[in-house]
Order: sequence, then C-alpha cells, then structure tokens
Amino acid sequence: MRQFGVSRATARKAMEMLTNNGLITRRRGKGSEVISNVPSNSLQYVTSCMKKNVSDNVVPQKHLVDADVAPISKNADQAFELEEGVTSFRLRRVRYSGDKPFYLETIYYEDGCVPYIEERDFSKESLRAFSYNSCGISWKRATQNIRAVVANAGQADRLNIKEGDPLLLIKRVSFDKQTVPRE
Repeated sequence: MRQFGVSRATARKAMEMLTNNGLITRRRGKGSEVISNVPSNSLQYVTSCMKKNVSDNVVPQKHLVDADVAPISKNADQAFELEEGVTSFRLRRVRYSGDKPFYLETIYYEDGCVPYIEERDFSKESLRAFSYNSCGISWKRATQNIRAVVANAGQADRLNIKEGDPLLLIKRVSFDKQTVPRE
C-alpha cells in the first residue's frame, strides 16, 4: 500500500470491487486468487441502463422494432438452459435518449412464461412491470458479459450509425426469486 500511496480502506474497497465484478475470489486464510481477466458483472440489483445514463431533463423513449414468437436463438437457449428449437417470445426495441438512439435491445422470454405477452405494446409499457403484475415474476439477480463488437447493417440502421462502428454488446441473463433464468 505504501508503494502505491493508497490507504488500507482504499485497497480493501478495490479488492471488494474486483470480487463483486467476478475477477478475483477471496478465501479466509488463503488470500486472493485471480479467477478471470474478463469481468462478468454479477449484478446484485437489476437496474435500467436508461435510469443510470440519461439525465433528468431528457425524456427516454422506446420504439418497437418487432415482437414475435419464434424458435429460441442458439445463444438464448443456452442461457435459459433449454433445448434448441423451443419457442420463445422475442422483443426487439430501440431505446432513445430524447431523439437520439441510445441502444438496441433484444429480450427473450420462454414461450408461455408470461401469458398474453405478445398482445402488449412494449413501446408504451414496461415489460418488467407487466411480467411482475401478470405473473408475479420478481427479479433476484442478473449476470452479464460485456464485449466490443462492430455494428452490422441492421444495428447501424436502427442506431443511426455507420456499419462497422464500434458497439458494446451486453448479454444479460436475469434470474427470478427461485433462481430460474427468465429473461
């Protein structure tokens, strides 16, 4: 600590943050061990990206791209621990900060998990509030991975950027109170 000029409290907080981000594990009597060089952010609270990143004077908006029932994607079936080809409800929408596209989201729910979900307009309604009010789904935790990708043609068009521009891809799996992956 003396070498880096930081206090014990600062070092302790840094170690706590590394543990919370899934980069190290700490064991009593054994010390700390690096377990990953890629953060996987085990979130204790699932919060809206818009709530964290948009100022109070900008009105967030949701624009629906599509909502349909289709076979679950290869990546999503692994996250939900389902067999490939099982049907799912897929919602795609663009979130705006004022009049600027902020992010494109694709959300999957196992088909039948939330009744009448395909009849709702989630450009005007909160999907999380609907799933809680209609099915009592409460969220316990989420895991997410973040990596850099280049925008494909569809993403670029929806986000008003150039194809090949850098984007952050966030894959998050949200677990309900019974630790079942639901979203």
